[in-house]
Amino acid sequence: MQFLETITPVRRVLPEEKCTISEPRPGETLFKRKKGAIFKPWLYSLASPGEFGQVLKKFLAERALDKIKYGV
Repeated sequence: MQFLETITPVRRVLPEEKCTISEPRPGETLFKRKKGAIFKPWLYSLASPGEFGQVLKKFLAERALDKIKYGV
């Protein structure tokens, strides 16, 4: 997920060894991990059932319109 292009600022506040997400960097995908595992890209399918997918899909569509309209 490319959060830094959509929501700013995002920063990690815990040390890396205690975090399940990697340090966010502009233009890069956000990575997460399970305990003891290596970081892997954080994926979320908008086709997944449930309210969160619908809310996220609507947010991203509105954000895309803002980007077109306001250039941000």
